[in-house]
Amino acid sequence: MEEIDYKKKIRTCEKLGAKKFQKVVFKVEDIKWKVVKKLIPNYISFGDKLIEKSRDKKIKRAKNEEEISAIKRNAALQKMALRKEYNNKENMNYHINKNKPTEFLRELNWNKNIHKRNLIWNSILLPTSIGLSIAGVWPAIPFAIYQVASTFINFQCVNVQNYNIYRIKRIEEKLKKKEEKDLEEKIEKYKDGYQVIGDKIEEKKDIVNIDEIVNSITSIDQLKQIRELLTNEQAKRNINKVDVTNKKGGK
Repeated sequence: MEEIDYKKKIRTCEKLGAKKFQKVVFKVEDIKWKVVKKLIPNYISFGDKLIEKSRDKKIKRAKNEEEISAIKRNAALQKMALRKEYNNKENMNYHINKNKPTEFLRELNWNKNIHKRNLIWNSILLPTSIGLSIAGVWPAIPFAIYQVASTFINFQCVNVQNYNIYRIKRIEEKLKKKEEKDLEEKIEKYKDGYQVIGDKIEEKKDIVNIDEIVNSITSIDQLKQIRELLTNEQAKRNINKVDVTNKKGGK
């Protein structure tokens, strides 16, 4: 099997404007989160309702308790991801998770497929709107302009996602090994704390708050580990606030 030249693919994406467009994406993202935090105070609760609505629909179609548990667990993970995005002011599909870098590939491919589907619609609607404009249907002109802009944005979004996918794939094996090693070390170090949090989430099948976790603590070791986990998470958020414009390291 011929080895894929990811370096060559990365250079092609750069020539097509990936690095420049990604900078634009990050600027738009910064503006988005400023607007969200200032004008949409119920962003989290609204997001939770959407997740719960989707969860409940899936539960109605579930065939057994095992499926229902998996659906509830996945919804809880989505809620946690929503809060992580909000607190870090970063969209998951454009920022690598340093603790789970290979997981980033799923987000990239998910977002890429959305823009690819949009490009299919662009390929249908753009020539149609241009044809109608040439035929003298003047209301079609602004729609044609919109389709041109939409085609460019969707193309560049696919290009940026490919750019990041190739960068990850080029060193995927190294990332997997490091990810597995870091995870093993973290689980070993915080196994009692993780046990408390995991058991509570499994019991509730939803996200849990600090009070619920604290009330479940039964030993000093659990208390110390959970406190250290919370301190580390807060430190990450503080770094993010200070260095919010630094978009490096796989981003």
